[in-house]
Amino acid sequence: MDEEKLKKILKKNLNSEDIEKVEEILMEENMQKREKIENLKKLISEKKYNIDPEKVAEKILKFFELEQEE
Repeated sequence: MDEEKLKKILKKNLNSEDIEKVEEILMEENMQKREKIENLKKLISEKKYNIDPEKVAEKILKFFELEQEE
């Protein structure tokens, strides 16, 4: 959803205190995502991030199986 649309909906349905809480939660979540990405980048650059090819293959198959059911 567009950030501006979301802000309009929040302003319409929440008071300013609730909006502040939501913004704080979103900022914290964003920070956690950035930290996770930076950690993954570090592991990849140090060649310490291992990918299990069987798990990847299983998830790809499940994805296509679900897509065909729709």
